[in-house]
Amino acid sequence: MPPAFSARAPRDPSLLQVLARTSATRALWGGDGFWSAYRHRFETERSGHLGEWLAYFMDPKHQVRLLMLPAAKPKQP
Repeated sequence: MPPAFSARAPRDPSLLQVLARTSATRALWGGDGFWSAYRHRFETERSGHLGEWLAYFMDPKHQVRLLMLPAAKPKQP
């Protein structure tokens, strides 16, 4: 994690939420092998052509919803 993020993390819950979701997604969707190839595809994409991916990402069948619920409160004796 870059130093600027490390310094911001204790004060910014949104940063921690994004990092947690990203880590969970990465683990669930293929691990390091998958994501290494995924990053390589984007790194080698010709400049200015990432816009061609917008239709793919905007298509509802390629989207998911994430529902975050608070932890259940422990029962008091």
